[in-house]
Amino acid sequence: MPRYAQESSSRLGRRTGPVGRGVLYFLALFVWLAGPAILVFVPVPDEDRTVAVIVNVVVTLIMIPLGLLVWRTASTAAVDQRRLDRAGVPAVAEILSSDHTDLDGMVALELRLRLSGEGFEPFEATVRCSYEDGLEAGVRLNAKVDPSDQLFMIVR
Repeated sequence: MPRYAQESSSRLGRRTGPVGRGVLYFLALFVWLAGPAILVFVPVPDEDRTVAVIVNVVVTLIMIPLGLLVWRTASTAAVDQRRLDRAGVPAVAEILSSDHTDLDGMVALELRLRLSGEGFEPFEATVRCSYEDGLEAGVRLNAKVDPSDQLFMIVR
């Protein structure tokens, strides 16, 4: 099953750089530490202390999975990009079809791609990205593919 190496944004072919990953890691740490920090640094009257602790524990328990999701997303993107830089072979991604869709409330495109190149059998994959002029059927884009498991990314 082909897998698209998620990029920094919904724009096709954009990569997450070290600063972007640093921001995501900082956001994950902030989300994890916000609850305990509020408990320690925000003064609460003694009669309301128990309620504040309970609310803080609940908020912290909710935020931990969110922080893990942000951290994992940033880490996975970095690992995928390094792997494709190291083991990826040049490929061509031809757009077979371009359909309008919704991407988190934005006007977007769903692109059906055929990826081909030396060292692997051609395969098809579907990618969603923000709308851009020129992304239409027949357009050929540069790509990198890891032939071992069809991990790919568009290179622009």
